[in-house]
Amino acid sequence: MARRPPVGFLLAVLVAGFVLFLVPSAWLHARGVPYVLCWLGGALAFPLLPVGWHLLAERRRTRAAAAAAASAKGPKPAASSTLTGGDRFVMRLALVALVALGPLVFFRFGQTWRAVRDHATWFVPEAPPAPRTFKGDPRVLDQVPSDAEVVLWVRNFDGLVAGDDGDAKKKKKRDAAQPDEVLVAFRDGELLLVVRGPEKALAEVDLDEANRQLPKQDWLPIRGKLVKRARAKDLLVVVTEGWAQSADDRHAGTSTGPTAIIERLGVAPADAVIISAASPSRPIAGLAVNGAQSWLRVSKADIRLDGEVFVSDQTAATAIAIGMRAGLKDLEGRAPGDCKATVSRLLSRVVIDSGATSVRVSARWKPEEIGEAMMCGFAAAMQRAEWKKAEAE
Repeated sequence: MARRPPVGFLLAVLVAGFVLFLVPSAWLHARGVPYVLCWLGGALAFPLLPVGWHLLAERRRTRAAAAAAASAKGPKPAASSTLTGGDRFVMRLALVALVALGPLVFFRFGQTWRAVRDHATWFVPEAPPAPRTFKGDPRVLDQVPSDAEVVLWVRNFDGLVAGDDGDAKKKKKRDAAQPDEVLVAFRDGELLLVVRGPEKALAEVDLDEANRQLPKQDWLPIRGKLVKRARAKDLLVVVTEGWAQSADDRHAGTSTGPTAIIERLGVAPADAVIISAASPSRPIAGLAVNGAQSWLRVSKADIRLDGEVFVSDQTAATAIAIGMRAGLKDLEGRAPGDCKATVSRLLSRVVIDSGATSVRVSARWKPEEIGEAMMCGFAAAMQRAEWKKAEAE
């Protein structure tokens, strides 16, 4: 009987083994089975079961033949077989393939075909995607006067949606009424708002309504009225009257920007959708704060917040850290009864560490945790509104 070419036989076995590994493991991966179990399922189909079976069976065969020869009382002709070891391995491989692939091919053919088509390379490690770049339009920051003390910059509104992976093919059609980015600057009683986006988004800024609402709130003290400054077709500045000339000078280039704040904004990661920086000119709660910075990053996997407050000595750092922790406890205590567990879970993810001259704050949340807290808060607000309505009636 002609002997098979060794190279061709090995190549055929490798191809068959790869198919035997891929099909069940891809099907498991498409069903959302954990990565390790997908590897185990594929490896059982090939090489563990067929190779292990073959090695054990051939070992028993060799032992049986040796035992038979040792127990024989006279020389006997060796038993001949028309099947080689390779033939037996192929038969065992075929039986394993029938058991592993038969149910998938005959009963789940559509699922199996789509799984192999869409997840054929599921086992190939993927390098982490490069961070999206949200540097922002420099014209936005160029509107901020030099004496600003706090800047909050939303550099990418689309990126605020958890799960936005930056794939242009998956992006939804842009809402023309939504701005591209917004910057808010503040100093003692003065406010500046810079909006960049489509004309429709800029037209949505209702200055009259804003001036009516400002006196009704007390959490952000603002002096005077807001006025508009149209800088470009896609750029709008809203600023308090007392700060308007400073903003005009900054835009005209006759004054410099807030150097310390700009430097702190510059260290933010490229994928941060919201960044903020502060350079207070006065003590806060009796403590001298040299500066602060923070940024928010949003991805499919998590929502990350990082921040740091800079002070002059360890005593101030310790006091600020204690105050922050007390503030978190107070916030947890204010949560509605039905939302306490959800809020407590969110706040438990916040880590506050104090050093010699700074306090670092970090938090990691799953997008679904934020969504659950928001829905709980919305439901609690609706319930309070219904109670107030019932009391009024």
